Amino acid sequence: KRELIRKNADYNYASYVESMGWGRRKRIAFAEAYGEFMYAIDYGHISERDANRKYIDQRGIIRNSNKKFDAYGAVAYFLDTILDELAWYAHEEERKKQEINAEKEKMNDITRILRKK
Repeated sequence: KRELIRKNADYNYASYVESMGWGRRKRIAFAEAYGEFMYAIDYGHISERDANRKYIDQRGIIRNSNKKFDAYGAVAYFLDTILDELAWYAHEEERKKQEINAEKEKMNDITRILRKK
């Protein structure tokens, strides 16, 4: 799953940053925080989100800041959108598989009925 998170985050990174309309300093801060998040994800330092949707970082590097612009919080929000989309996609894929299996089962039932005659 880490690879899927990373792939989707990297794919959407530029368009997300562009859509935010941030200036140079915020973009740099976001990029640095993003790099730390990706490192933590790649090496398994972030293993979960708690009930408050906060990321659990075993190294203690990722944190919220008291600055006017919370780059770590911005990256966490960005990743939340990625994870929510991935969860929705996985749910939809599972639903589609169930529909296909139900349709196959229906066809099998019809075939069994026709063969009995």
